[in-house]
Amino acid sequence: MSYAIQITKSCGEQSIHRLDAAQTTIGSNPGMDICVSGEPGILEQHVLLAPKEDACWVSTSPGSPLWDNCGEAVDAGFVPWGSRLTLGRCVFELLRENSQEIASAQRNRRSTSSDTGGESTCSERQGIHPGMLMLLIATLAYAVLQGLTPASSDASVAPSQAPELFARAVPTCQGANPVHRAPLAEEQALAKGERMVFDLQDGVEAVGLFSEAQDCYRKAGLRREAGEVAEMGAALQLRILEEYDLLRLRLARDLSDDNWKSAGVQVRRLSELFRNQEDSSYALTLRRLSARLSRKGQNR
Repeated sequence: MSYAIQITKSCGEQSIHRLDAAQTTIGSNPGMDICVSGEPGILEQHVLLAPKEDACWVSTSPGSPLWDNCGEAVDAGFVPWGSRLTLGRCVFELLRENSQEIASAQRNRRSTSSDTGGESTCSERQGIHPGMLMLLIATLAYAVLQGLTPASSDASVAPSQAPELFARAVPTCQGANPVHRAPLAEEQALAKGERMVFDLQDGVEAVGLFSEAQDCYRKAGLRREAGEVAEMGAALQLRILEEYDLLRLRLARDLSDDNWKSAGVQVRRLSELFRNQEDSSYALTLRRLSARLSRKGQNR
């Protein structure tokens, strides 16, 4: 099964883009998977799509929804294939291969492109905005209720809201001598950040250490250094949040596809993120879900 999106810009130009099996991002920033340039209302990071067989998950930047044919706002939810979503005069049409919508749209686009001179492209490169929003995607509640638990089960096994990953980060300088402690905290943060590929909790701890280094540099009167470690901490925090959302998406898809083994891998990775919060409700939820997956795997 293949999926695509046809984008018709307000000037009439059309383009068709295949959707990645996991997720596809759309925005005016060339760093997005699909760049829509020169279109009023399209933000740098505007839309995230996650295709499933019967529908497509659509998430948008907060406060900037797309609109369906009925005039209803679409900002986070599943949308049927064949739907046409709009933003101003720009139209996004979700296409699925087996309905031959993609082939038909491609023929129409070739005809239009011959008249307009082809597709437009993004010619200017921009950096990813440091405040890049985290799109909430494919909530675990939907996936578990649809693919794992019976209707009478406890829905709390799948939290629908993202917890605060960095609630226990230490933002204040811990040493008596901030001049001495600042570079040490920065060095520790860099080391843990490098080990994050092996253990995601190291990345979470690194964010706290960057915050501590920032506070120490500030107390020592070293503003430039404080600003530099603040930027490194913010970049690492963004990277971790992106990984967190990706793990949730993969878990939702695995649960929906009854892929218990792969779902267990995603739960273990998520558990790494919350190992310093083992007494939290979210960590408890992950342990319960891991136990249910283990029983599912044994019963296959």
